[in-house]
Parts: sequence; structure tokens; C-alpha cells
Amino acid sequence: MMARSVSLALRLPSVLRLNYYVRVRRKDVPLTKRNVLKRDHGTCQYCGNRHGEMTTDHVVPKAMGGTESWENLVCACSVCNARKGNRTPAQAQMTLIRRPKKPHYFSFTVNAMGQVPDVWRQYLFQN
Repeated sequence: MMARSVSLALRLPSVLRLNYYVRVRRKDVPLTKRNVLKRDHGTCQYCGNRHGEMTTDHVVPKAMGGTESWENLVCACSVCNARKGNRTPAQAQMTLIRRPKKPHYFSFTVNAMGQVPDVWRQYLFQN
């Protein structure tokens, strides 16, 4: 990567090494419709469809005591959402492709960035 000015061009590294790390307290990922759709990659969690209008669906309907939580909201196409209605997936004879869970802040941020350059991987995904 190059940084250019009118009279100068500097080659910049794609990875920088820190001499010391300043620990930053991470916040939780906000629970929003947009973030639920992003967590599920815009894929209906009942039929696997990725096309058309997507919405969020309560796995356990609010009328049955379901909560507004990461573990109870999934991405659903409008057809599956209407078919399921105000029932649980078992009652509607539908199965979830993936069980919903709260995303980790770091992985959610990395996924939101899109494609991670290969040279970064050895630094980002260490345990």
C-alpha cells in the first residue's frame, strides 16, 4: 500500500507490531434488526433462502413468553415468517438451520469488515 503526496510516495506496511497493548474494554454488540440479519448472513434460518426481503423472527413468540434477545431472534424470509406465525418452530413443524446465539464482539466486527487480508490472519486469530 502506498501513501502519496504531491512530491512524495511512501510504502506503508499492511501490518504494524505494537510495542505494548492498551487494553480497551469491549462493548456488547447492540441487539438490532440489522445486526441480527448480519449475524445470520442474510440467510433465512428456516429454509436457507438468501433472496428477497428478510425480517427477524422470534423463535419463541413474545405471546408465549419469548424475549427480545440474541438467543430468541433469527433472520427469516417473509414466507417462512408468515408460515411459522405465532407458534414455536416445533409447533409449525419447522427446524432451525442454526441455533441462534449472541455474537462475540471481535468476531462480529471482523465479519462486518468483510474479507480479511491473508497477511493479517496470523495476528488476528491467535488464542
